[in-house]
Amino acid sequence: MSVPPIEVVDVVKDYPVADGLVRVLRSINMVVYEGEMVAIMGASGSGKTTLLNILGCLDTPTSGAYNLDGVDVSRLNRNELAKVRNEKIGFIFQSFNLIHRATALRNVEIPLVYGRYTKWRRSIAKGWLRTMGLGHRLDHRPSQLSGGEQQRVAITRALVTGPRIILADEPTGNVDSLTGEKILSLLKDVHNEGNTLLVVTHSSELARKCERTLVLRDGQFVDVAQSAV
Repeated sequence: MSVPPIEVVDVVKDYPVADGLVRVLRSINMVVYEGEMVAIMGASGSGKTTLLNILGCLDTPTSGAYNLDGVDVSRLNRNELAKVRNEKIGFIFQSFNLIHRATALRNVEIPLVYGRYTKWRRSIAKGWLRTMGLGHRLDHRPSQLSGGEQQRVAITRALVTGPRIILADEPTGNVDSLTGEKILSLLKDVHNEGNTLLVVTHSSELARKCERTLVLRDGQFVDVAQSAV
């Protein structure tokens, strides 16, 4: 049996505050299998984004283990973590996290600079943006793009290196309903190509597109629902 790409074992996350510690995640256990599309739901403050940041190797747990493709990421050094983020994980941020002084093309090029695609990065980035319907926006900066266009640039940047694991934080949260439907369709297409998707969302419509829904409350999973696909 193949090793699952994501395995979380008894993960706890504490943050220091003025009068002690706040426990954001409480003994989280989860497994996401190759090719699954899984939703994580929960109220604001339940720990969803904190968990996603740990899964994306942007943060580390206070205790417990996170195994990515069977490797405990706590054993990786900074350079190894950067390589994992660049080659294995595509992260779609809720706030887009685009570089405001850079064009759409440059924003999508950046992950390719740090990968193995340096020679052809501009051509690859242009091709992806055209596929996303943004061929006429290559030289536009984020401030010149609509919210939906910025989100599509952010999604393109997450996909451009061909990662097997896509982590998305509220991918439809900052766009109108029509753009949200397009993004839903796009994410489903990415999943149908065999990629593993884990999506943090408040959208019940998006959750219904997923094969499983995990519900977080006060830093713990409280429910697991099977979704009709």
